[in-house]
Amino acid sequence: MDLSCSLAPWDNWEWPRAVATSPCMQPKSYFYFRMLWTLIFLGHFCADLLLTAYDGEVQLYLLSLSRWALVVQVADNMLQLSSASGLDALPTNDPKEFEEVPDAVSSSVALFATSQPLSFLVVVWYWGFEHWGHQEMPSYLGFFLHFISWILQLISLMVCRIPLSCSHGGWLLAFVTSFIVWSYVHYTLRIGMPGGCRSYTQPECPMYSALDWHKPQVAATTAFCALAAAALAVFLYALLAKLRGLSSAQWDLLEMDNNRRIEREAQQARELEALKAALEEEQQGYCFCRCR
Repeated sequence: MDLSCSLAPWDNWEWPRAVATSPCMQPKSYFYFRMLWTLIFLGHFCADLLLTAYDGEVQLYLLSLSRWALVVQVADNMLQLSSASGLDALPTNDPKEFEEVPDAVSSSVALFATSQPLSFLVVVWYWGFEHWGHQEMPSYLGFFLHFISWILQLISLMVCRIPLSCSHGGWLLAFVTSFIVWSYVHYTLRIGMPGGCRSYTQPECPMYSALDWHKPQVAATTAFCALAAAALAVFLYALLAKLRGLSSAQWDLLEMDNNRRIEREAQQARELEALKAALEEEQQGYCFCRCR
């Protein structure tokens, strides 16, 4: 698992096809889909941030994994929207073997490879550990953070052609490692949790009981299990992306190639006609001069 931004199996010059087309909708519809998904995630992020600010806890906003994940999901969908507008960048001339992929597209691939399995890990962590044994349901925003966002991201995965493989898995592992380090910094700086907790005074409260650095062995075990779960999530999503590729149709790409071939031939014909007209005009001018 590397920190790869590769578009394989696509060639670099095909990046608009990889990020701006869908196997189940036309490019314009796919662009509107990306716009809708961006608005959904951005709207929920703003609502959650404003609600936290209203409670006077905005400075403690990034104390939970689900909110870290939401920030990544928002950035992911915004970059996917930007990339989905790049279909016109597909070259109409011969493919360039060594063409560079735009930095924004490479960043979108990295964020996509992070946010997809991360959404699944948030669901597993919340319902399997954090909320386990609780009878009450979370609020709507809490339910969005811990379940609906995962469903939306899963739909996003299945309707796009953005590559996701084990070679991209290093981004998720780096993210999980960063969050584990952040939990230790949180413990060291005695930031605490809003509302306090039962076992400790407010500044001593850990972010999660399973990641309590007052108990180093428990926290280290949780950190190891989290990294192992992240690796498994990468394999699972790489398999889903592989199955998506096997089942998706390519008719739209064939039609796109045919349209671009016709456009290229028409352009060549126009250029040839213009050249012939210029030669005839030049020849007529030469004959006129000879006659005089």
